[in-house]
Amino acid sequence: HASFEAMWRDFDESELPARQSGEPLSLSGRIFKPYRTGYADAAGKIIGHEPERLEGYYAECWAKKKFTLYNVVDPHDRRPFAVGWLGVFPNEDAFVVAEWPDGRYRPFHKMSSCAWQIADYVRMIRKTEAALGKPADVRLIDPNFGNAPKATTKTTTAQEFADAGNDPDKQGLHFLFPPNSIEDGHLAVKNLLGNVQAGIRPKLYVMAHCKNHSFAMTHYGYKEHRDESKGLSVTPELMHKDFADLIR
Repeated sequence: HASFEAMWRDFDESELPARQSGEPLSLSGRIFKPYRTGYADAAGKIIGHEPERLEGYYAECWAKKKFTLYNVVDPHDRRPFAVGWLGVFPNEDAFVVAEWPDGRYRPFHKMSSCAWQIADYVRMIRKTEAALGKPADVRLIDPNFGNAPKATTKTTTAQEFADAGNDPDKQGLHFLFPPNSIEDGHLAVKNLLGNVQAGIRPKLYVMAHCKNHSFAMTHYGYKEHRDESKGLSVTPELMHKDFADLIR
């Protein structure tokens, strides 16, 4: 009983009844409805987007470092940065392979503040990539917040990451600004998700240990009115967007 209570504490109140009863959550307002947890059935048929490990072709490519590693950062003022790593293989299949905050921390949507400075993030990113076996080939940062001058320092987060290499023995992290069309990004991700129920194989996967990405992909959507009769908000407000944005 105690173990179940501990597990339920990490779920949003909105999903708790569904988790406790086994009833499915409403898909109303969700952006990426084709996304499914799990990965393959007993016969090996793909039924979801969350493999436990890389196997076969992907494991061979990984061992030979035949993949492009993307590091994507969504910075914030008070809350922790959302950080993800995606490996894109020669067949253009993409896997989310790592994230921060990781499993040592509370779920991202439960965290409201973080005292880390840029130097802390640089150390964490380098340590994560050392564990992955290669530095990122491409680094991307939110083009809005990442390129906005701070009121106190007049520098941007992207500049601070680059300047973190002022120590002659270190090299800064240089980020690019990706396109920021929400509509185009949603369409691109939906195309990559395929439709496992319709037999359309996905091109995008999230490793099962990347719990914040999983939560975002299954909860990212438009905020609904408290009055259910009004349906979705007239002025759409996206919820749980941080880790979904890393993929978009």
